Amino acid sequence: MHVILSALLFIFALPPISMPVVGCFFLLPVFIHHINNKNSATWVSGMLLGIIISGYIFFGTWTYDITVYLLVILLTTISITLLVSSVIFLIKINKILAVFVAPCIWLAIEITLHSIHIPSTLSLVLMPMNILLMPAEFGGQYLLAVLLIVFQVIYLITYIKVKECSLYVFVPVTVAPVLIIFLMTFIIVPTTNENAGDPVTVSIVQSNIHPLTTLGMPSDGNIEMLYKTRLKFIKAVSRQKIKSDIIIWPEVNFSKYEFRNNDNISNLADQYKIDMLVASPDIDPSGHSYSSVFAVSSNGDILSRRSKKLLIPFIENDISRDIIWKPHYFLPGRPGTLVCFESAFPAPAVTLAATGAGFIVIMTNDAYAGPSILPLLHLQLARLRAIETGKTVLRAANGGTSAIIDKRGRIIEKLPLFSEGIITRTIHANYYRTFYVRYFETIAATYKMLSVISLLIILIVITVNKISHLQRTIQFKTIGYSFISIVVLLLFQYLFMKNMYTTATDKSLPSGFINFQNGLINTHYKYTSLKASSETGSLISAITFLLRDYGNNINIRNILPYFSRITDADVDLATIANIANQYNYSIKTIDYSTDDGNFIIATPCLALLDNGETVVIRDFTDSRTTIFSPYSGTELSLKTASFIKKWTGRTVVLITKHRHWDP
Repeated sequence: MHVILSALLFIFALPPISMPVVGCFFLLPVFIHHINNKNSATWVSGMLLGIIISGYIFFGTWTYDITVYLLVILLTTISITLLVSSVIFLIKINKILAVFVAPCIWLAIEITLHSIHIPSTLSLVLMPMNILLMPAEFGGQYLLAVLLIVFQVIYLITYIKVKECSLYVFVPVTVAPVLIIFLMTFIIVPTTNENAGDPVTVSIVQSNIHPLTTLGMPSDGNIEMLYKTRLKFIKAVSRQKIKSDIIIWPEVNFSKYEFRNNDNISNLADQYKIDMLVASPDIDPSGHSYSSVFAVSSNGDILSRRSKKLLIPFIENDISRDIIWKPHYFLPGRPGTLVCFESAFPAPAVTLAATGAGFIVIMTNDAYAGPSILPLLHLQLARLRAIETGKTVLRAANGGTSAIIDKRGRIIEKLPLFSEGIITRTIHANYYRTFYVRYFETIAATYKMLSVISLLIILIVITVNKISHLQRTIQFKTIGYSFISIVVLLLFQYLFMKNMYTTATDKSLPSGFINFQNGLINTHYKYTSLKASSETGSLISAITFLLRDYGNNINIRNILPYFSRITDADVDLATIANIANQYNYSIKTIDYSTDDGNFIIATPCLALLDNGETVVIRDFTDSRTTIFSPYSGTELSLKTASFIKKWTGRTVVLITKHRHWDP
């Protein structure tokens, strides 16, 4: 039961419950149990606690990839197990040593997890009380985690010392550390003027669109739906009494490759005379894909592009990295932008603040996580970024939660999950650099040094003190209770969030959004209108499919008649090149048949098979290839080895012309 109690204290501190203070004590039930039961196996408790906590927190990642979900659980479980075992072991050896070494061991664990892009931090349990987050201005979220462990270790030592005393002695002694932390936190809270800095009026858009829409998910009316959605929001912004300086779009509102021909975006900004920050997938002339943010001026010029640098492990393997995080210097207030996953780590936001950003903008597509608490946790991490940098943080999220967070981490205004809306507010850009921003490199190096030293110390202690005698008895009753508890907790999270999700869907979301998980796993889509029966027809059908999914939707109706399958007229590459040029494409024919086989296919492209059929390659990896087959009129996913056998080696690639914002 001690494991379940610790897990509940941790979970109760997280949204949607957000119970204050309880998270500060979440490790104590496990610690106290092992102090009172010296023969119990600490690794069992640590493992079970890690499984419950990580399984609950990262529940929403299963909609990305079940493998990622299981891997994150494994890594987090190992981390919690090491922490619990280390604390109990050090307490038995030397209590003073435990106070200093145990927190640094977790520091080493958290830094290691972050280095492989696993956003794990114990500071989440402090979120219900904003005052407890203030030390992050001086040492970031790592300092919060260290203080949390120090507090619980000191509390445990206090318990050991006075557990045989009367209640009148025990309560004051154990409550004293809490009061000290509160007093210290109040003393270090900054007192700078909240409104100091340049005023900037922003409009944050929160859309509710299928999370895969921006990736070109094949569906009828997809492009038109995005266009109408954008038009609806920007008209609403233009009708407001307060004139906005910048409109901030979340991910998903612009389809994949739409920046190959930027007429849509430029015309929108120019028509309504407003600067925009636009999150969109993009591809450069060399075929590299990026998840990018574009700064668009009020006259339609693309001022800058900043692309995602921190990628989701095992999922975004096909996305290229940008060189450095830099603000958009030519927009009011010099906003620094983070794309989705990047906001889960301190370094990107701190780098933006250090390079002159006046405020931080997070543009994300949290609808991926569906009915889970991940969007709520993502919002909480944005509060940490605000405190660490001393900047206002604006969050534009498809599916929610969009919010404005002040530099002390307080949520000033937000929109509910699974709803549409606009937040318009005047914020103040400031260029003050917090202690953490000014000395970030030094602090980071210090953390790493402490991590290495702590690991060396515990290795020495283990070597000197033989631990082979420690019992390794597995407590089956504890495992059983823990398994039941995680099932109950996951069911609670799913039902609670699903109820909110379903209610919102009935009111405002597009039909089909509630069942979006089905869209994530479908690999076959039928296009009977594009089915072809001849070699020429397959070429026409393939180019039609390609341009309809990746072209400029405004002129698509004028182009498609040229590719009608009704006629058997020859359509050579020159004709295709002439028409594709209207989409800002150029044509390049590549023959890989004489190559040694070490090649890279930039997708999407056209490929000629040995049966004379021209297919569209939508995705190409070492193991799987996704194609659109005109002969079958469907999109298929097949083994790459099978595709290679049928491929002649000849491809026709649509390449964009060079644009000034490309790296």
